Amino acid sequence: MTRRRLLSIAPWFPSVGALYAGHLYFYHHLTRLAEVFDVVVVSCDEENRKVLGEKTPWRTVLVPPMPRTTGQFAELHFQGRSIPIPRISGIESILDEQPEIVELHWSSTMMLAPFVRKVFPNAYIAGYHYDLYSSTLTWSKLGQLSLRDRIGETLAGRVISMQERRLARSCDLIAAFKQRDLTFVGKRASTLVIDPWLDPPILRVNDNESRVVLFVGAFDREENEEGALWMINEVMPIVWLEQPTARLVLAGANPGPKLSQCEGPRVRVTGFVEDLGPFYAAAHCVVAPIFSGGGLRFKVPQAISYGIPLVATSESLTGLEGLERECLAGVEDRALGFATAICRVLRNPDEASLGAAAAKDWVLERFSFNRSVQSVLDIYASAPAGDK
Repeated sequence: MTRRRLLSIAPWFPSVGALYAGHLYFYHHLTRLAEVFDVVVVSCDEENRKVLGEKTPWRTVLVPPMPRTTGQFAELHFQGRSIPIPRISGIESILDEQPEIVELHWSSTMMLAPFVRKVFPNAYIAGYHYDLYSSTLTWSKLGQLSLRDRIGETLAGRVISMQERRLARSCDLIAAFKQRDLTFVGKRASTLVIDPWLDPPILRVNDNESRVVLFVGAFDREENEEGALWMINEVMPIVWLEQPTARLVLAGANPGPKLSQCEGPRVRVTGFVEDLGPFYAAAHCVVAPIFSGGGLRFKVPQAISYGIPLVATSESLTGLEGLERECLAGVEDRALGFATAICRVLRNPDEASLGAAAAKDWVLERFSFNRSVQSVLDIYASAPAGDK
């Protein structure tokens, strides 16, 4: 029996060694879909050659990126950190069969939706937003910008919001990790809230001599670096007054020089690690010091799913509506309150673990990658021809 063809277009190839949580979701998403579909992945040749040697159940095709001058939709985000967009003109010529399903992963790739609709008029087109661009513009704090830059950011946000709505009209399905990132979608496309991939449970083995406060993230992302520096400069000095043996561990890829120079007896900056499991296992407390907008913070439900007490800012909990805040070790946006909550965990870890256990139960019930990807498969199984 011939399997249906699925074409997945993304800035990056899915990789088992992915540095970022969104990339890891993409890998497991396609792994499941490849059990049902004949999958072809098209991506840019800028950053992907290093993973071409991996054995995967899908076919991979490298193409050049689009010229920067034509990617205005992609250029207005991340304060100049540009994401490559595959140049797929002529893509139909390298496929031996027309795809029935076309996926567009990451918001930058969504700008290809009208072109994909034109080239594959009978395909069912699904767009996956990992970080909605009109939300990512809020990553920069407008109050800290000049008047000119504030006006530019505001205008850019409005332009991108209009582009997002327009591009969604070329899709049959729009998926995102939280409901708030789907409010822009009109009636011409269906919507689906998808769940992140969460690593399986770990056995926690805390060292009572060294109280570990853990922050996990990709530290080349501005909001993560900002939160880490806030922890180092404003929060932990208060914690150390009461808990002098506490250690702050920043575990994640690509820390910049501002963080690397903070390495010392009380602060560990790991850089990329193959397995975060041992860091979670040793943590007495996990922190999520995020102050600016974006998508669902995958590492937050991941930490909660391990039963580790969590101290978080209110912004870091977006997408976790329904979670009782009383189950968390603390929800604080000021350094003193944040530090006080951490000290409370380190002082009474058994008491903090009771709330963490309740939060863990909620996360494991609320988030299910398997249930989520099955919803995708069910939608694709009954997908009509696009023909927008």
